[in-house]
Amino acid sequence: DIGNKLVFSKSVDACWGQPEYVRSLEHAQARLTLSHNQRGKLAIHLISPLGTRSTLLFPRPNDYSSEGFNDWAFMTTHSWDEDPQGEWTLEIENVAANGRDYGVLSKFTLTLWGTGPSVVNPSSPDFPRPSNNSCKTFDAQQICIGENTPPPVTLTI
Repeated sequence: DIGNKLVFSKSVDACWGQPEYVRSLEHAQARLTLSHNQRGKLAIHLISPLGTRSTLLFPRPNDYSSEGFNDWAFMTTHSWDEDPQGEWTLEIENVAANGRDYGVLSKFTLTLWGTGPSVVNPSSPDFPRPSNNSCKTFDAQQICIGENTPPPVTLTI
């Protein structure tokens, strides 16, 4: 029962010890199935183990729909690069509650997307390097830069 405010917390291990282990979070997805007589009155927040509070849904005063949300995916990147292990909290708040409001959360699935424990380390002796015959210039990490080397990829966020 959502009532005025529903708070649900669950501790997760981010698949520790599994090949799917998430060490560094890229984004979190909360899939919700809930009913409510006026879904525009709802605010939904997701709080990471480190305390980052993400608003997944703001109240919408002109949304009078009673359809609720059926397996609806809400996503946040506010916890970028956090360790996802620990207690996650979902808050569903009825911001304009009155005695006639009713709603039920029937399903909540948290999916964590990110990178695993293996990191490519160019300083590692196992890092592949071209032979000296095929490379004329090396950078500070002894990675080949030159005529036959593709240009570096730049990612701007």
